[in-house]
Amino acid sequence: MNQATFETKTHLRPWFAFAVGVGFTAALTVLAAAPWPIVIVGLAPPAIAHAAIFDLALRRPEAMPIIGAFIIGILLDVVAGPIFGLGAITALGAHFAATTQRRFLAPRGLAHAWIGLVATALALGAGSWLVASLYYIHVQPLGPSLAQVALTAALYPPVAILLRIVRSAAGLRNRRA
Repeated sequence: MNQATFETKTHLRPWFAFAVGVGFTAALTVLAAAPWPIVIVGLAPPAIAHAAIFDLALRRPEAMPIIGAFIIGILLDVVAGPIFGLGAITALGAHFAATTQRRFLAPRGLAHAWIGLVATALALGAGSWLVASLYYIHVQPLGPSLAQVALTAALYPPVAILLRIVRSAAGLRNRRA
């Protein structure tokens, strides 16, 4: 292998990580928004998107930079958002939570990351409930927000394992804090 080819590959690696992370998260979000014959499908796109954003921002930060979280949030608003902008705000919140907890959670296993995600999902659920209540000028029921938190917590382990397989297949290793 000549030196120019090696430099090009090294130069393109952050873009490749970005394309893999954001592209796969976008594909999962769109796939979750497809019309499936189950009742809980309306809650699945935000749950999968938040779990993927949290995991990628925690384990592989260049695969999910803040602009990637914003893009996924806008996609979330387009495919499943009743309030335009709420998906972007919650996606940025998931990214912020992962980046602030990275030093503590990244070197640890899936169980610690899952606990961090549950705390993040609770905060995002409360925030989205508050924004929806203010937007509609009516106190919204807590049931959908709590179901969203529960679904996000339940879907995080399979999403994290799937993202680990994809990162491994793409040659992207986990980063330690």
